[in-house]
Amino acid sequence: DFCETKLFLAYKDGKLAGRIGGLINHAANKKWGTNAIDFIKDNPYLLCDPEIGLEFAEADAIFTKKGNPQDIRRLKAGIKHVLVHIFAIFF
Repeated sequence: DFCETKLFLAYKDGKLAGRIGGLINHAANKKWGTNAIDFIKDNPYLLCDPEIGLEFAEADAIFTKKGNPQDIRRLKAGIKHVLVHIFAIFF
């Protein structure tokens, strides 16, 4: 239930030319509005926010493909992820 999927077929001159797929994250759109994609492109770890619901490992896989594994945002997101899960267990 993380995202809604929209799938479309693309046609050119009446012939199938390809497929287009999109994922819509309503929680991210609600939180960040039209700027959501810019925020997420810059820092995929924002998706680990409990209100959004992406697991740290998934955001980390996205980020490490394009970013520097030594980036401070990765460390901050990892610490926040651990703390959120610890507090969820005990409180």
